[in-house]
Amino acid sequence: MMFQYTDLENLVEHEVALAKRHRRYISLVFMEMKHSAVKIETFYDSCVRRSDIFCPINDYSGVVVLSETDRDEAAQAVRRYENWCRDFAAAELRTGMHHYPGENTEAPDLIEGARRAFLGAQPRRQALGA
Repeated sequence: MMFQYTDLENLVEHEVALAKRHRRYISLVFMEMKHSAVKIETFYDSCVRRSDIFCPINDYSGVVVLSETDRDEAAQAVRRYENWCRDFAAAELRTGMHHYPGENTEAPDLIEGARRAFLGAQPRRQALGA
C-alpha cells in the first residue's frame, strides 16, 4: 500500500495504537537510494511486501511502515532492500530504523528515532553472498 509522506504521522499513530492494543510490533525504515537511475516507485513495486505501507518522500527516498514486524524481521527486510538495490538498481541504500515497542512509544518519537538513525547512517552496497 502506498501513501503520501504527509500522511505518515497519522498512519504511524494508527499503527502504534493497534500495536499497543494487540501487543504487536511495528518497525519504521527511512531509506534513500544513492547513485540510482531507478526511481523509488520501482523499488516499491518490486520489493516492498503488499502488507507494508510505503510513503515516498521524493523520487529516490521514502519510508516503509512494517506492521507486526520486530527488529530482526525489519533487519531481514532491509537486507532484502539492499540486495534489490545492488542487483536491479546498481545503487547504494542508506537506511535508518526504529521499532515499537522500544524506549519511545508514541508515533512522533518512532518517526524521529527512525529519521535520526537514517541521518546517522552511511550508504551501503550489500556485499555478494551476505
